[in-house]
Amino acid sequence: IDKKIVNVALFGIDTRSADSFKGNSDSIMVLSINTETKKVKIVSIMRDSLVAIEKDGKTFYRKINSAYATSPELAIKTINQNFGLDISEYATVNFFGMAEIIDAVGGIEVELTESEITYLNAGVYEMCGIIKVDPEKHLVKKSGKQHLNGIQATAYARIRYTSNIEGTRDDYGRTDRQRYIMEQMFKKVVLMSK
Repeated sequence: IDKKIVNVALFGIDTRSADSFKGNSDSIMVLSINTETKKVKIVSIMRDSLVAIEKDGKTFYRKINSAYATSPELAIKTINQNFGLDISEYATVNFFGMAEIIDAVGGIEVELTESEITYLNAGVYEMCGIIKVDPEKHLVKKSGKQHLNGIQATAYARIRYTSNIEGTRDDYGRTDRQRYIMEQMFKKVVLMSK
């Protein structure tokens, strides 16, 4: 494994509690940093990938997202063993932490299809209901280029039942959205002061 490359696992936990970091990792990414060229790459691991999970001396075949429900360490071990990586570092967010991070960089710009708005707003209602804020302040009213705040962008990242602007749907479309959000955040972060 190339010593110039640092790989970090990024987990997005599917939890309906603002304070919880337990549950399946419905978003799994590997952030790959080249310390020589300073380039950063992000790769998604499909949450439904059937992989070998080694636990307590036994091997089970399960969806990769279930490993995190046992522990982050088991999730990292599972990624390393199945994909030949050397990850030791990771970061985890839940829906609400992701919304805070997006708000901290000032939101992101997204091109929305008409069909995405229905699903995005359903996610807005769900998140706002949990944290007890008025969803009306966060609803998206029209398609096209939009500036999304943290709640809106997190709801956008969860969409998988309709096509994105490139025509990709299902979990492939969802991982496209998630990588797009990460890319937009990185572009903003590098321009921010410490």
